[in-house]
Amino acid sequence: LRLIITGAHTSAQHGMTISEIKRDGFSTEHCVDLVLGDSELDVVTSTGSAISQIAQLFKGLKPAIVLLLGDRYETFAAAVAATFLNLPIVHIHGGEVTLGAIDDALRHAITKMSYLHLVSTDCYRQRVIQMGEDPSRVFDVGALGVENVLHEPRITKNELEQSLGINFREQNILITHHPVTSQSAYKNEIDDILYALADFSDIGLIFTSANADAGGMAINEKIRHFTAYHDNASFFVSFGSPIYLSVLAQCCGVVGNSSSGIFEAPLMGNWVLNIGPRQDGRLMPENVISVDSKSNIKQLIKKLLEGKQSVVESKVSFIFGTGDTSRRICKLLEDFDVRPKSGTEFYDLAGSPNAK
Repeated sequence: LRLIITGAHTSAQHGMTISEIKRDGFSTEHCVDLVLGDSELDVVTSTGSAISQIAQLFKGLKPAIVLLLGDRYETFAAAVAATFLNLPIVHIHGGEVTLGAIDDALRHAITKMSYLHLVSTDCYRQRVIQMGEDPSRVFDVGALGVENVLHEPRITKNELEQSLGINFREQNILITHHPVTSQSAYKNEIDDILYALADFSDIGLIFTSANADAGGMAINEKIRHFTAYHDNASFFVSFGSPIYLSVLAQCCGVVGNSSSGIFEAPLMGNWVLNIGPRQDGRLMPENVISVDSKSNIKQLIKKLLEGKQSVVESKVSFIFGTGDTSRRICKLLEDFDVRPKSGTEFYDLAGSPNAK
């Protein structure tokens, strides 16, 4: 395994999380530094730069396969570079839909450039096949986030308080909100969220930063301003998986529009208030409540904190697998011949004009 590290991992303003990769014992030799601005044009420029730099690394590394997860523009850049260099791509988390993010288009484009598809549910497997991918190369392996929740060791409350410099309240909420990149009409969602949270002075409010999308820096600045004037609120640029899940275990609920509110939080028994259209189209566990930012967020949070809002009490929802995803991925990579014999032909569904 050789890692190419890029995006927010090498950005100080996003937590410089390359340090976590080093701490886990992986080589950080192959880095692609990008200028992460806050506009759509910045994202386009970063994508173009990433394609060029990653292609150069591919030429030197000569990978047998390129393993990609998700739908970020950095991932898309790697897929483009691999496609032009005729390197087979194995893609994790294809077939999903997120109508509120430009990532939706990038994810489907990566699917069409990939040879082997490792999806998180059978529903998403069927969608990848619908896009013309051969069923023999599409596998439902579940979600890695589920595996993290079920098997990642937890850090104790006291250790968290000491390392993070905070004191958890009797009730705490974790808030993560990202830009809605597919539509400009939702730029003020964070204002509606902060306005609603301002009245909960007895609740611990723990914010993590928006991602490196256009508009993310503006969201972070508003959060920093909010936390400066509210003693019960804290802002953290990045936690990393062990700390994030451990903090989540100290919270009763999640607010925002992060995919962690779809995959991880429901498994831990948290209620989730998913705000706005960013995650529209995704399968969601029953303890996720989706609302528009113009809804009465304050009243909904109050009811959820009091247990008056109807949510499913189930502690675990296994719609995204049962926690053995990495083992199944490794087995497929060991057993499956990922070398395309003659490219990837379009697979026509039964009843299509060209179906065999």
